[in-house]
Amino acid sequence: MKWEWSTVKDEKLYIGSMGKEYTRPDGSIVNTNNLWIATVDKKGQVVREDWKEQYNFVRNLLGCQWPGYVIHEAVLWSAKLKKWIFIPRRISQEQYDDVKDEYKGSNKIVLVDEKFTTGEVVDIKFIESDMDPLHGFSTAAFVPNTNDQHIVAMRSVEENCVGGDEALCKQRSYMTVFNVLTGDVLMNEVELEGGIKYEGVEFVDVSRTSPTTA
Repeated sequence: MKWEWSTVKDEKLYIGSMGKEYTRPDGSIVNTNNLWIATVDKKGQVVREDWKEQYNFVRNLLGCQWPGYVIHEAVLWSAKLKKWIFIPRRISQEQYDDVKDEYKGSNKIVLVDEKFTTGEVVDIKFIESDMDPLHGFSTAAFVPNTNDQHIVAMRSVEENCVGGDEALCKQRSYMTVFNVLTGDVLMNEVELEGGIKYEGVEFVDVSRTSPTTA
């Protein structure tokens, strides 16, 4: 499995993969390794869990039953909201296709209760120019002091990257801020310089850092 996201819940680090079966070009399933997650406690003990039911719960809320799929790179647990927050990178009601997948970017948030019994889908209200289907969420973090209601997120682009030809492949990243409960956009997308794909964002409380002494 390939780790794509991480979050903390009940003093454990949850690390998850993309939530999509690994498939052959004809759509048949090779394995379901990417439907598993792992938890790591304070002592470093690792426990692996089959999250097929959890991932499928989110997939069904989005209307992407097999052979449709959802790909996750931004998943958060909010202790304040008591909800799992999924911000998918890709959403498709069609069978996976390498080329078409680049254009399956999402503007959805899925809010799910702790036990995966109830959930809702929230549309992020991007302006029309930010609704580019190439843009998909690659990471997200709660904005401090907003009671986990505001999220800063990265949307990244991999354009013409199928086949591995670096001369054709174009990557770029955009930053945005939105309200996770309403979908209201608080900062429209801003492209980051460099033409690269960012896959991590975090807030650091520098006020708690001890000053360096000679």
